[in-house]
Amino acid sequence: MAKLKNLELNGKSVQGKTAICIGANAGLGFAKCEWLVENNIGRLVMGCRSLDKAEKAKSEIEKKNTGDTEIIIIKIDLSSLESIKSFGDQWSDQDPSCRKCDLLFCNAGLIVPNADMSTTEDNFEMTYQCNALGHLALIEHLLPALSESDDPRIIVTSSNGAKLTDIPNAPSENPRTPLRDVRKYKNYALNSFALYSDSKKLITILCRELQTSLDNHPNVKYRKIFVANYHPGFVKTTISNKEEYKALKVFSVPVNMLVNTFAISAPEGAKTALFLATCSLQGKPRGAFWNEKTQPQSVGKQAEDTKLRRAYWDRCVKDAGVNPESFPLPPL
Repeated sequence: MAKLKNLELNGKSVQGKTAICIGANAGLGFAKCEWLVENNIGRLVMGCRSLDKAEKAKSEIEKKNTGDTEIIIIKIDLSSLESIKSFGDQWSDQDPSCRKCDLLFCNAGLIVPNADMSTTEDNFEMTYQCNALGHLALIEHLLPALSESDDPRIIVTSSNGAKLTDIPNAPSENPRTPLRDVRKYKNYALNSFALYSDSKKLITILCRELQTSLDNHPNVKYRKIFVANYHPGFVKTTISNKEEYKALKVFSVPVNMLVNTFAISAPEGAKTALFLATCSLQGKPRGAFWNEKTQPQSVGKQAEDTKLRRAYWDRCVKDAGVNPESFPLPPL
């Protein structure tokens, strides 16, 4: 694995800890898992949609395991709220000594170029559920586990795409999504990147509200939880190259050319997440969006609008079937 350039990471800080990485079998998730194992994380949980791909990735990561890291795989598909619940149930059904989670990397995400595959089994727009809604549902299930850590952190992969879009100034009444919906031509989603960017602005908003909820939570153990979302840079990953989506060549060819020419490696792109997972939090803003240079940034006026953030938060809590009492927020 290539060294992460120009950034000091505190590998000692992860020794003996438990990390859950969603989307662990490829790209940024795989790079994070490799680094964690190389630095002797105590327990690594790989949350993956494909168990076959997860097993292959685990075999590669095990080669870096010179310590006593326990590596396990648990199936999770963010396009299914039932699958997310199953993951949460498996976690809470463990022996109490195994339930603590120190680091949660919400890494899974996608761009859906095939309009015929843009609806989840829960009847939501695919990008909305996988890139935003599913993470919120998962976090609710893992809050008790995170609260047991002395230094719990939730690190969410976002994108500078959040800066390139304006989401509706009030959540849409469309039951599929509060954002824009797919525009279809034959089986092609004409606005797939716009939907992706919308979802990234939304996850940034959700992280802000999530941190506000945790900071004011009646359970003092939840107030320890640090939330961040970040832009990894323009990274060579498989996000737009999912074979099951059968993307038209008019989409896949130019995207793959750009990626192969200009993108940085996944290990390099993982550095900001690993920095946020290992750095001292003294003086660090909570719930912030971070760029690839580990500088906190705003993603635009909409993300600073408290009423708009709350409106989207309420819609996502409803769609995800989250208990509002899990995330109590102070009145505006």
